[in-house]
Amino acid sequence: MKYIVSLKIFSLLSITFCYPQVRAKIPVVFHVIYSTEEQNKEVSDSLILCELKDLQMDFLSLNADTQNVPAEFKKDFGLPQIEFRIATVDPNGNPTSGIVRVKTVKKNFTFSDQIFYADALWDTKKYLNVYIGLIRNGKTEGYTDNPEPWNTPLKDAIGLSYNAGIGKHSRLLTHETGHWLGLLHIFNKNLFGKCLDDGIPDTPLQGRATGTNNCPTHPASQCNHATMFMNFMDYSKCRVMFTKEQVKKMHDVLDKDRKEFLTLQ
Repeated sequence: MKYIVSLKIFSLLSITFCYPQVRAKIPVVFHVIYSTEEQNKEVSDSLILCELKDLQMDFLSLNADTQNVPAEFKKDFGLPQIEFRIATVDPNGNPTSGIVRVKTVKKNFTFSDQIFYADALWDTKKYLNVYIGLIRNGKTEGYTDNPEPWNTPLKDAIGLSYNAGIGKHSRLLTHETGHWLGLLHIFNKNLFGKCLDDGIPDTPLQGRATGTNNCPTHPASQCNHATMFMNFMDYSKCRVMFTKEQVKKMHDVLDKDRKEFLTLQ
């Protein structure tokens, strides 16, 4: 069973941003994969649009909570200038709400049985595909593959678990989109407190992830310096920023691996 949802309320996405230096405009399509009506209702249209609005605000650096960046890190604050918007035209040229709902007999998905196979991707050179379903793999709330050659993706999309706080300012989609644009976790591989580099010059070394339920008080210390727990590529519940060098990395990935979106202006 498959159908396109007709949105009754479009106001969240009708915002016009006066942001003259937007580097790319990326249409987003959401594939909601559910096996029960309870799952389907869990992810309402309004929650999806709220998640997209957070993504939009974060990547245009219009999120109000940027005021929470500690003074120590304000000099590193980056402006991605990337606009994400709901898809309004499907791959066949037909009008769409940008939200596709698909019923399946499969109750949940893991890394080895990826949710991306539950519904056909829309052209990945024209859309960011986001799949929402019940993901059961430890404490995983979302995942995607890095676009660069060392991590060739099976499917070029983002997967989110429907019970991971979608639409409730979790910043989960912002975090996964950072991966989709080439960023690693700020703590790299989280190897038992080892101070590993994420390859970004202006993100401090960090030995472990900040807990998803934690919002430390600055300066929380790891590796003999304050941690940037408010970075979108950590796990804390108070993520508010990308750095300038993270932005440079994402722009490099846009120019090289996702250059098609640069023409979708």
